[in-house]
Amino acid sequence: MIKSVNIIGAGNVAFHLAKNLNKEIQIVNVYSRTFENALSLANEFGGNAIQDLSKIISADLTIISVVDDAIMDVISQLPSDLNVVHTSGSRGVEVLSKFSESGVFYPLQTFSKSKSVNISDVPFLLEASTSDFYASLEAFCNSNFSNNVQFADSEKRGVIHLSAVLTSNFLNHLIAESKELLESSNVDYKVLQPLLQETVRKAFENDPVLAQTGPAKRKDAGVLKKHEDMLSNEKLKKVYQLLSQLIIEKQD
Repeated sequence: MIKSVNIIGAGNVAFHLAKNLNKEIQIVNVYSRTFENALSLANEFGGNAIQDLSKIISADLTIISVVDDAIMDVISQLPSDLNVVHTSGSRGVEVLSKFSESGVFYPLQTFSKSKSVNISDVPFLLEASTSDFYASLEAFCNSNFSNNVQFADSEKRGVIHLSAVLTSNFLNHLIAESKELLESSNVDYKVLQPLLQETVRKAFENDPVLAQTGPAKRKDAGVLKKHEDMLSNEKLKKVYQLLSQLIIEKQD
């Protein structure tokens, strides 16, 4: 049973994991490349902020929640007699093979420190080096975060992560581009909110291909050309053209 944790990282995911730990879980150590961030997390949620990973005190579970490019550096500094998980959607479990027990603890959600999340709704995609360790991670997730636990090996998790980037990160950027366009004409971009909410609702209540609407779906060449001419950003124009072509091809 997991009753104590080390948290490596102090970013958005680490923040929300620490925030949602129940009172029975002890945070032992908190580490961040920026010591002030580790101190901030430790002061808010408990634990001792440390500056040297080689001096980390053993806990039932050590959670690596850092950017993907920093995971290997963190691993190289940790002693091998730990039970360790990372929270990455794109890194495999095999990178943790040096540890006593290892796994992946990937919450499929976008997190910001300033925005509350109902973590009980969040799917957690788990993988572990042994069935016993998987059972411990599943129980830990159920008692602290969410009952929506799914097994996903590294290959499947990679596909899910890619799909999440397409669905969330790219969509958010397109909203940002739309916001800039609208505000250049003194229009509040929140005029789009009902449209976006209905689009997402329909996409998940029906097949998103069947729910598609718009000029590309109708193959309305005149409107497509007009929109392209309105876009002064050549990169965004190219994105518009490519996405329109993908929509047209999907309908054929």
